[in-house]
Amino acid sequence: GQPVVMWGQNSTKKVFVTSLVGGTDQFGVPVEINPNGVQAFISNWAGPDMGASGDTVFVAYHSTPEDVGKSYVHKSVDGGLTFGDSVRVDNPSIDQSRLPTVAVTPEGNPVVGFMKFEGNWIDPQYSVANSVDGGQSFQADVVASEEALGEVCDCCSAQVVASGDKQAVVFRNNDDNLRDSWVSISSDGGSSFPIVEDVDDNNWLINSC
Repeated sequence: GQPVVMWGQNSTKKVFVTSLVGGTDQFGVPVEINPNGVQAFISNWAGPDMGASGDTVFVAYHSTPEDVGKSYVHKSVDGGLTFGDSVRVDNPSIDQSRLPTVAVTPEGNPVVGFMKFEGNWIDPQYSVANSVDGGQSFQADVVASEEALGEVCDCCSAQVVASGDKQAVVFRNNDDNLRDSWVSISSDGGSSFPIVEDVDDNNWLINSC
């Protein structure tokens, strides 16, 4: 029941978190998430994400410049009052990534979805990386959008959710400029995403982001 608020400051590319001070109607002094020298991608259409389970809070963001930046998480175990150092999510073998989204299991493990490319923004896919040690490290990512028609919309953020062994990624797809919303579902803790479905029938056609 404790509100925790996150936002990005466009002028400084800083991410901040604050939470309500127990027993008061005041929010605490904002905590800067990304360290000095690391700028986060912040825009009016996308940016950092936050997930929580109990007092465990994770903030995910992508550093800039976007073409060479990386996806990171920071962890709090006190309801967002303090945060630890950054942990990289995307594997060093990945050419490019962007737009991370994070969920937290009841056991306190982060599940991070992010878009990855084959280099030069080619073949965008949504992938999911799991941690089994509370966010100290991440396993190799698993592509979640592979069975969707076409490719994912490369300028559209997604949302990952997790509960028990079930995980889902909701994303906008791009099938020859048909940009419906899709969902990929895993029932084995993110090891595979065999269920991939188009969840809307709006047939939104647009030839650019």
